Amino acid sequence: MNAISAGKVRKEVKMNIERAHSLLGHINEDATRRTAHQLGWTLTRGSSKPCEYCAQAKAKQKNVNKRSNHPKETKPGGRVYVDQTKVTVPLSDGTEAKITRKYWTAMVDEATRKKWHWVGKTKKEMVVPICQFMNKMKAIGIPIRTIRMDPGSENERLKKRIESVEWQTLQPGDIEFTSRDTPQHNSRAETSCPYIAGLARALLGAANIPTDVREKICFEAISHAI
Repeated sequence: MNAISAGKVRKEVKMNIERAHSLLGHINEDATRRTAHQLGWTLTRGSSKPCEYCAQAKAKQKNVNKRSNHPKETKPGGRVYVDQTKVTVPLSDGTEAKITRKYWTAMVDEATRKKWHWVGKTKKEMVVPICQFMNKMKAIGIPIRTIRMDPGSENERLKKRIESVEWQTLQPGDIEFTSRDTPQHNSRAETSCPYIAGLARALLGAANIPTDVREKICFEAISHAI
């Protein structure tokens, strides 16, 4: 038997550039062609089309202008920021504690950085406490003139309530809705919740409170952190 018949003939590997790009770990087109050549692959003619998965992996949020057309408020109540977050308490076994009142609403005054908070069973429960808070602030001579918040459903409810006949006298001078997916525009409230939550966790840890008990007193710790 001669060497040619004794040798095992390798089957030709042929594919398009998109297939090779995927098999080689989504490297760039030039590297894909060089690697395919070294491996003995035959690539069919045609240019590479944009890879959807590479585009998703490289995608990033468009730069958001950090400057605002609104001057910073220097008087209390001039502008307040509102945000809501869902509170979770991890347990030692890896699960999460069942918290009845888990929707935490924070309000931050721009001029003084003073913070207030409310907790409810549902997202929409924040509407009444905020309206009542506005009433109290107006009674002591510090009306809330502008509220800034994201365009969530609960915040739409708040806007309608403030502009209703019942709360017409409490309507602020302006309600600012931020663009979707731009937490930078509501940073006062957005950053206050994780900051206060971190302080609360530190308080609970320093007090040697067992993890399984923390869900019962987590909001008491938050109140002290504020």
